Amino acid sequence: VLLDKIVKQLSPFAFLKGFDDRRLHNALINTLSRIYTREPKIIENLIIQEMKKNGRYTDMYIGDITFSLHRKTLDLTKWSTKNLNSLAEELMKVSHLSWDSEGLLVEIAKIDIDLLFRIIMERIRTDRRRKNSYKISITDRYEPIPYEFRPDFRQYVSNRPEYTQAMA
Repeated sequence: VLLDKIVKQLSPFAFLKGFDDRRLHNALINTLSRIYTREPKIIENLIIQEMKKNGRYTDMYIGDITFSLHRKTLDLTKWSTKNLNSLAEELMKVSHLSWDSEGLLVEIAKIDIDLLFRIIMERIRTDRRRKNSYKISITDRYEPIPYEFRPDFRQYVSNRPEYTQAMA
């Protein structure tokens, strides 16, 4: 209940609406991912709400989620399809796919390889739309796919029959 009020910035935590501090959001996502096993469905929803509410910290959230998957305090296989799709939407928006993002993509692929392909294809479409709009400034940075995927990503995806079918 307490974390729900913090994420939603409800009383007595309404003052957080005017308080934007990366450290606060880092501590919050870290706490949510560490206590996930106590109330998985509630925490899963709070993680997604926190990510959607504070999109400027998506890279940080993805890093923490990926680390939580590594330390086995978070389990994406138990997430609802709706929340997995919300997580995918956040991955479509980030300016580049970091090492952590790629780790998260591997975990998503293990659950739903088609969702992985949708993420990558939407990132490519987004890049094409951006380039065709002629409204890109020099400071804009959007890399649809990494120059080189991390080894575990390459190995997992290239060994999937769906990959060879999609690339044919």
